[in-house]
Amino acid sequence: MVEGYYIVVADAFMYRSSSSWAPTAETRSTTLINETIASLKKTSDYHTHDIQEIHHEIHQMKELHSQHFQEVQQQLGAILHKLFNSDSEKSSAHTPRSNKDILSNNILTLTFPKSIKLEFPKFRGEEPTAWVYKANQYFRYYKTPDPEKLLMAAFHMEGEALIWFQDGEEAGLFGDWLAFVQALQVRFGSTVYDDLMEALTRLRKTTSVITYKIQFEALSNRIKGLSESHKLSCFLSGLKDEVRLAIRMFAPQSLNAAFGLAKIQEEYLLSSKKGSKSFQEVIKPSILGAPPKLDWKGEQKMRLPLRRLTPA
Repeated sequence: MVEGYYIVVADAFMYRSSSSWAPTAETRSTTLINETIASLKKTSDYHTHDIQEIHHEIHQMKELHSQHFQEVQQQLGAILHKLFNSDSEKSSAHTPRSNKDILSNNILTLTFPKSIKLEFPKFRGEEPTAWVYKANQYFRYYKTPDPEKLLMAAFHMEGEALIWFQDGEEAGLFGDWLAFVQALQVRFGSTVYDDLMEALTRLRKTTSVITYKIQFEALSNRIKGLSESHKLSCFLSGLKDEVRLAIRMFAPQSLNAAFGLAKIQEEYLLSSKKGSKSFQEVIKPSILGAPPKLDWKGEQKMRLPLRRLTPA
């Protein structure tokens, strides 16, 4: 009886121990989950705070850019106003322009930078007309001051031209850019005895139309004040009759139109000559000799061999 009592008491104790352990494990799991959630919430709060600060900085930057843009617009408006007033004061001596044209020209001058890089041409002693033209275009594009023009020219001289420039500089011949160009034309350009107009009127097409056009432009560009109609007359007079007469039928009004018609006529003549050669039959002698000829009766003329008889 006593042993049974102890067994019942032991079972009751074990039941109470197991039942008290189970709630402790669940409590720890719940606590761990709550701590994890709290940590995630804290991290999320930090990120939310950082995002709010970034948005605030972006908003401030937008306000600063907007304020700066307004200031630039005001400054530009003041500059355009001054330019407009200066142009309006000079309108009595020049052709009046509309406000829209003045503002558009000023804006183009002020806002567009030089995005294309040009190279200054080199000069080695050839005919200087083309070189001077390219140099002036370079100075115009970059708005080069006059004192720097001679320095740019000296740096790009080579060979015979460089030797000449050094001698002229030591002699004090180059006071400014215009004096330099005049001296350059005297040294390397055509002389006063070269009649460019006479050379242009005597120029004739001897090879192709393209070569003739190149030679014609090399002379006509050196003659100042030559009208387009005069150039057209000189160009047509130098062509051959078979080309010139065909072009005059179309009455070209410009040198470029006459040049295009001349190329077409030249190609047509070349193709016609090639076509006529392809239809010509070239008779070659046969290895049997020439065929026998027939008389008017249709009979064959027999040529008997002749043999000289000698006395026995």
